[in-house]
Amino acid sequence: TFTLPGQAKNRAPNWGYIGIYKDLLIAGSEPLAITMTKESKVPSVVKDAPYSSSSKHLVVMNRYSGKILWQREAQQVFRHNAIAAANNMIYCIDGLSAASLSLMRRRGEEPDSPSLLLALDAHTGKLCWSHEDKIFGTWLGYSEEFNILIESGSPARDRARDEAEGQMAAYNATTGEIIWHENFKYNGRPMLRGDTIYTEGTAFSLVAGKPKKRLNPVTGRATTWAYKRNYGCNTPIGGQHMLLFRSAAAGFYDLSTDGGTGNWGGFKSGCTANLIPADGILSAPDYTRTCTCSYQNQCSLGLIPMNDVELWTFQEFKKITGPIQNIAINFGAPGDWPAPDGNLWFEYPVVGGDGPDLGLTTTGKPQYFRRHSLELQGTHQQVAASGIIGETTITIPLGSKVDRIYDVQLIFADPVADKPGQRLFDVTLQNKVVLPKLDVVAASGGHKKSLIHDFTRVIAGEKITIELKQAEGSSLPPLLCGIAISRRDPVHFDFILNTDAASSPRADALGGQISVSNCYPQPLQGNFTVTLADNVVISRELNLDNLTETTINIDVPANYINTSEQLAVTYDIGPDFGKFRHLSDSFALSAPIPLDIRFTAASVDTINIEARGIDPNLTQHPELTLLLNNEEIHKTTLEIPPMTSTSIPCQLPLKLYDTKATLTAKVKWPATETPLSGEFSDTFSFVTLPTRPVGAPPSAKPSITLDRKSGVFPEGVRKKVADTDDNTATIDWWSDGEALEIRAWVTDDHHFNTKEKDGIWNGDALQMCFAAFDGSYVNIALALTTKGKVLWCYDGDAEKIYQHAVTSVVRNDAIMETAYSLRIPLDILGIDSKPGSILRANFVVFDDDNGNGFKYWRQLTPGLAGGFNLNEYHIFAIGEP
Repeated sequence: TFTLPGQAKNRAPNWGYIGIYKDLLIAGSEPLAITMTKESKVPSVVKDAPYSSSSKHLVVMNRYSGKILWQREAQQVFRHNAIAAANNMIYCIDGLSAASLSLMRRRGEEPDSPSLLLALDAHTGKLCWSHEDKIFGTWLGYSEEFNILIESGSPARDRARDEAEGQMAAYNATTGEIIWHENFKYNGRPMLRGDTIYTEGTAFSLVAGKPKKRLNPVTGRATTWAYKRNYGCNTPIGGQHMLLFRSAAAGFYDLSTDGGTGNWGGFKSGCTANLIPADGILSAPDYTRTCTCSYQNQCSLGLIPMNDVELWTFQEFKKITGPIQNIAINFGAPGDWPAPDGNLWFEYPVVGGDGPDLGLTTTGKPQYFRRHSLELQGTHQQVAASGIIGETTITIPLGSKVDRIYDVQLIFADPVADKPGQRLFDVTLQNKVVLPKLDVVAASGGHKKSLIHDFTRVIAGEKITIELKQAEGSSLPPLLCGIAISRRDPVHFDFILNTDAASSPRADALGGQISVSNCYPQPLQGNFTVTLADNVVISRELNLDNLTETTINIDVPANYINTSEQLAVTYDIGPDFGKFRHLSDSFALSAPIPLDIRFTAASVDTINIEARGIDPNLTQHPELTLLLNNEEIHKTTLEIPPMTSTSIPCQLPLKLYDTKATLTAKVKWPATETPLSGEFSDTFSFVTLPTRPVGAPPSAKPSITLDRKSGVFPEGVRKKVADTDDNTATIDWWSDGEALEIRAWVTDDHHFNTKEKDGIWNGDALQMCFAAFDGSYVNIALALTTKGKVLWCYDGDAEKIYQHAVTSVVRNDAIMETAYSLRIPLDILGIDSKPGSILRANFVVFDDDNGNGFKYWRQLTPGLAGGFNLNEYHIFAIGEP
């Protein structure tokens, strides 16, 4: 038995953290918690704090003998999730979270020392290096491959409420040197895999701290990497090949195919992550028995890969921008399929989840069929298992204004006909009959056997059309299972204009990069030319090996930026390619702007106007005008040297009430002094919260209405009912200088709430969340239950809220209306009462139709019900009296 040193209340201290590193046992001793209620009201199980997120001491002992090697007392606290052992060091954060510090400061308290990031010798405890500047994290992670230490938070609806968010930093783990510190939005616990940091839905470069990029599977162009999951508790677990999480049912993202989010139906993962990938097996020990979500199967599972099991996914991206490079359509499929050959087959029509709008159209009234792929024989079974039936013309937009070369693959399989001659049809491709009187059964050799036809060097511009027409003598209509289209232009061009002044040696130009890719499996040789405004920028002979890419640097004169001129690129590769021997593309020169304008919040009533000079030739002093709803409120002259930044604070002069307000900054250069003249602007939108006298009545026109169908969330459905729109709500709220006043009127044909305490959200109820400028927030719910009116505080100073909040809930069955009333002091919310004070807020109304729990909810914005995220909330600013 190992016992921690020291005494706490006449007994050995509690263990708050346990970690193993080589021959060491690392312990957090005397776990601490910051509570918001009186000690007399704290249950003993919480009072002793065995479940707290931090500990007062760090103790390191020999894991075999229990011998204490060293211990260290925290100046503040050691966050458990911010302890990482690697590289013969123990990295830890000695510091309270920003939310905890905010709570202390509201109570008039301040820590005696700053928060620290420490690197300690693992065996001696000797300090190797430390940082105290801008330490914010509640989580640490280490990459052995790159020797990088990551500081971050792990914000999520089911993580600790005081998790750090909105920023991340990387350090050299040996020296402590800061590699990067970036501000960006992310959710969940970071997962380090190779050179990538994966979070919930997004990913970042471990080395550079920038968003991870991927090639769009349709256009081949670089886009931000992202994935999406459906509703569900828990944060993802990362493996070498998969991310695993709850996505309604058990969900995953296959990193090896990068083909979208998939699900295993019939069972859910736990509210705490329990999908564990290791040694080729996915273990799913049941961790769902305390959850109220009902799924068909509730048991522990062990899963192994099987190539013949169907795999269906859905996509995060919805738009396709630019010419098509590869597109594959699987008619009638239940989802998307990342095929082993790299093709991503998109379902059509969309039934299996989110995905991009392909712009595909069909004529007539075709039908769709679907079988299981194990019923099929041949290749591409998963595509051939479903399809479209009936005479139709299929049109697929290609996003190209010029003719290009494509390869087209058509996949067929007959699910019904079992004899030759039963189904005969003509297939027309680009107005040419390419398969007359096609008999799939005869050509494939039988019933439910796949048949593939490939057509190369198909010339097409804006679209490809395929017509299916029943042939004379056929007793069954035509069908088609899948279409795959691949662009085979010999050369592909891309152009990037770099806003970094260092990218060009010329003071009057910006650097540009043209990438030239040989898409053919053979070498190409030809003349490469770049022109701008009829002037040749560069001309040279360019040889490209097969399937390679080269980059050519050019200088773009500043006087052509943001004009109608375009950069023209041509490549002549000889007569062997027919009409495609002369390849060309053009690019607009509108990417950079001379000055970047954006807004950041500076204090409760002040907005910073951040201006950053981009044009390396920018030496003038432009005029900046600030407008509130198009009304000029401020004007000044900016003096910004090239490639530098300045910040101008501006107090919000609120003048409008019950309206959406937009703050706009415009910058204008004298046209006579710079070729880059024009106006450039950014906006900051917020809603003005009215201030009314104490005791003022509600407005005759409530400012918020929750009645849109988009406010009905199908994830909350537990029992299908006929009418999904039997619930609407109007909300009026304002400040009287002392408190927030909220009035809500919910129209509902039935009112049920049989729940108690923190479960009142699971019935007819009103839930509200108010977030102050410093990031602290109050999350409360109000309901009329079978036991009377209940106010419950989920987050915030519960004792003060229960003591000072004034509430009422009245149900009027005659008019099918429930009226909610709440008055809560502003100081309890941490919100400044003066005009211009900034806050975020959200409201959600839950609807229970039969007493068995809520079935729907409607909320002002996402981020309260169905996933907690303050960044989704509207920004409000308190108006003037």
